[in-house]
Amino acid sequence: MDRVVEYLTDRQDGATAEEIAREAMGLRGAIGVVATSVVRAAAEADERIVEGPDGLWFIGKARKERRLRDCSFVTVVCRTTDEGGLMVGATQTGFENPTEPVSFEVPPTRSEASIDVLNRLGDLVSGSVAVGFRLATIGNLINQTARLHVGRTLLTEGLCLSRLARRCFPNAKIRSCVDIAAALNLPLVDVDDLEALSTSHSDLLLGLLENCEARGLHSVEEIVADLQPTVMAVNFEAYAFDEAYLDELPERPGVYVMRDVDAKVVYVGKSVHLRDRVKTYFAKRSERADKTLKILDRIWTVEVEVVGSELEALILEARMIQATQPEFNKQMEVHERDHLDSRTAPFLILLPSSISDCAEIFCVRTDRGIQRIGARKDLADWDKSWSDVESYLVGPGSELDPVEQAGHRILQSWIHKNKDQATLIDVGDAGELSNLKRLLEEHIRDADSEAWEKVWRV
Repeated sequence: MDRVVEYLTDRQDGATAEEIAREAMGLRGAIGVVATSVVRAAAEADERIVEGPDGLWFIGKARKERRLRDCSFVTVVCRTTDEGGLMVGATQTGFENPTEPVSFEVPPTRSEASIDVLNRLGDLVSGSVAVGFRLATIGNLINQTARLHVGRTLLTEGLCLSRLARRCFPNAKIRSCVDIAAALNLPLVDVDDLEALSTSHSDLLLGLLENCEARGLHSVEEIVADLQPTVMAVNFEAYAFDEAYLDELPERPGVYVMRDVDAKVVYVGKSVHLRDRVKTYFAKRSERADKTLKILDRIWTVEVEVVGSELEALILEARMIQATQPEFNKQMEVHERDHLDSRTAPFLILLPSSISDCAEIFCVRTDRGIQRIGARKDLADWDKSWSDVESYLVGPGSELDPVEQAGHRILQSWIHKNKDQATLIDVGDAGELSNLKRLLEEHIRDADSEAWEKVWRV
């Protein structure tokens, strides 16, 4: 964040999200909503980074502490219309302010009327603290509409009722405003009228703010700080590797194997991007799942095996789990899916290889295990590769063992998900083996572009 702050400090007139992502963060490919999302994430981590009404970003001035008893809040609810417009209910309230509900309806198409409505909504929330049950969702709906009609966002900060309630009542299940009302022993008006609903939410807000005061929080800033999770870093002294090792992991599909100090396999996983996936276990986080904590407590080393595609990673993962029976892996049924491709004829799938200038041919028959055959893209070793393909297709069938059966189920699920993108050749449709050989040669020759590999690697 320091680089972003330093960059914006020198840009008194502000900078766009794309400029910040490119110049301060080094993200050359981040444009549009991607750049905006990245910068907003940075702003959540550092309150000095603020978004202006025109979409530019600045270093904000130190804000005077906003005391709860002096603040004005606006509880906001909204829903889309069948025509694509947006209806908003808002209630301005506070400990010392009377409750004032109002509603807004933004038509689906940009017009003077829609601009006027959004400007009035902007004026209402600009001088108050915005509040919503799921404020991020509400903010996305309103800001998407506002950017389309008036070219700017309206909700850039505020308090989320659900997060606030979970903090106030950590032992209660907060799934809806009904749960918040029950925790506060307050009635809830759950009606279709958005003004009445927002007014009811304002009553819940005041009850939660009183709870915050009882816990010693008397300003908006203190509440925001209280809602921020405590981020914990992983102690790498407990492992045989460090952060630099993780940074050097390949950005390729593959399988990662976590072992304990006695070299026993603790966990096996797969990913289409090994570096990013493995690093998620060790990233600074406020909370980690119990399973992840147990894995981190046991492991000593992390090894990776690079493959060419997601499918190869899936099958290899299943085989390694079956072979090593790791303590923290579920049974191989974890790979099964409700949606399986039902094709039964022998077929071939062409995918990238982990070896440069090569492709992988996955040969599939229902009465044989899946066989992976490599081939150079320039067909220099084609006679040997084709001989292996032909032997597989014409050879005798056999009973599948559990690992081979699991491999077929994984492949059926993968094909169902990727059938519109996969380079798949049905052996029956190809006719004679000579014609199949010719088709396969053509596909391998075409499999030499970077774009083709990206389909399966990213």
